[in-house]
Amino acid sequence: MSIIELFFIISMAAPAMTAFICLGFILMRLFEKDKTKNVYLLKLLMVYYIMIVFVSVASFSFIYLKPLYVYVNFFSMLSILYSIIIIYHIIYLVTNVDKRTTFSYWHYLSPILILIIQYVFSYSILPGFNIALLYTPKWFVVVSSFKLCIWMVYGTVYLYYGLRRILKYRNIIKDYSADEDRTSLRWLILVIILTFSLIPPTVLYVFFRDEEVMISLFLAIIHFIFQLQLIIIVYNVFTDNYIIMYPVGVDLKEEKLDYLHIDKAEFEKLIREKKPYLNPSLKITDLMFELCTNRTYLSTFINKTYGMSFSRYINSCRLIELKQLEKEPVKSDYDKEMLVLRAGFRSYRGYKHFVDKLDGKI
Repeated sequence: MSIIELFFIISMAAPAMTAFICLGFILMRLFEKDKTKNVYLLKLLMVYYIMIVFVSVASFSFIYLKPLYVYVNFFSMLSILYSIIIIYHIIYLVTNVDKRTTFSYWHYLSPILILIIQYVFSYSILPGFNIALLYTPKWFVVVSSFKLCIWMVYGTVYLYYGLRRILKYRNIIKDYSADEDRTSLRWLILVIILTFSLIPPTVLYVFFRDEEVMISLFLAIIHFIFQLQLIIIVYNVFTDNYIIMYPVGVDLKEEKLDYLHIDKAEFEKLIREKKPYLNPSLKITDLMFELCTNRTYLSTFINKTYGMSFSRYINSCRLIELKQLEKEPVKSDYDKEMLVLRAGFRSYRGYKHFVDKLDGKI
């Protein structure tokens, strides 16, 4: 075995190893005594990485364990489709802005139907479990093309709806949370971009599919993109880099609050004396109980009274606080960043993002 071949064996096994490591991080997060974590989301992510391990084993067996590939081929397609649906399910949970809606589990039934169609279709083209037939041009052109088309349709449809949900969420969440770092969901958008970036090389792979292509830099790049996607997802879920308006199983009891009138003077006194904006994770629900009012009513009050969203109002308060803090001597750029954090911004990047929006640069 040459060094080059060994390198690409490691490259093919790398996604499975990355998925195993990610599973370890998720288990660590699950066992933490932190009641704020979203257990449902973490368990869903565990299933996703298990699916990825299975897909990686199937890809590896295509070249190095051919007898095994005969049996896992059909189920690898099922895992691929389920991994797409799970990503959409995760996006759905994170971007849920209406507690009256729930995820439809009918999404998980369609891949089973696709698996049955694929089995009948493949068996009619290439009857039996003949290993040699799986590596003929007829298999590549007919069966692989069928699998590719299904993957592209599923990927495009679900990622489109996922992106649409993210954009809708970002438009609504500004009236719920002032934590722009965690409400931007830039990492989820990056995951969608990386997924789409896998489509062109996969199309080329079907047209030039042979062992020389499999053991190439071409495949190593695909695996690198795939691993990057896996790492981005686990890191951001592990660090809770998102804000869920209506977590599964959590009742905000918002409907039990009366729509009490909010006095502007009393509201500003609360903001001025208690400085809730110093909390970088501040949500509008943290204030509604303080003011004995409803989230929707409080959001409407801020919009009508100050002509801005909850997020912009709170970050404006942080900006005023920062200007007061800047009256203190600043010795270095590091000190400036510390002042930004003391003013309530989660990060210096979040502060710059807000200031750029105020200046009309974004």
